[in-house]
Amino acid sequence: PWVNDLAVSRDGRYLVSAGWDGTVRVWETASFRPFRKLESPKTPMGRVATRIYNACAISPDNRYVAAGGFGHRVDIWSVATGQLVTSLRTDNIVETVAFSPDGQIVVAGGWDGLLRAWQVGTWRLLWQQTHPFLEGAVPKPKPLP
Repeated sequence: PWVNDLAVSRDGRYLVSAGWDGTVRVWETASFRPFRKLESPKTPMGRVATRIYNACAISPDNRYVAAGGFGHRVDIWSVATGQLVTSLRTDNIVETVAFSPDGQIVVAGGWDGLLRAWQVGTWRLLWQQTHPFLEGAVPKPKPLP
């Protein structure tokens, strides 16, 4: 399977890979042995919701892994347990995902032309903004109602 993205934890302990096969893998860098295999959530019919992840990130405290792709969502897993914590909906394919340096926000962008930011822990959508705003002066993000 193809590897579409890689992320290294801030402390260098983990390497995360996002793949074409619908998995996100967490590797321990000391041994390069697999630590977690995180899979795309299943639909109510038991089928895999999507088979492709384009992007991945690991939170600065190594608590969460985020991945997005063709499922029109950002999936969040616990690194400690490997359990899916939540799936954050988007309107189209996700191409990039990142955590803020303090680990309080996760941001994603994709084919719908929007950047979205969620509060880590509550997973509440904080703001969304169209990508073209980056071409000019950066306005202050507008909170959602």
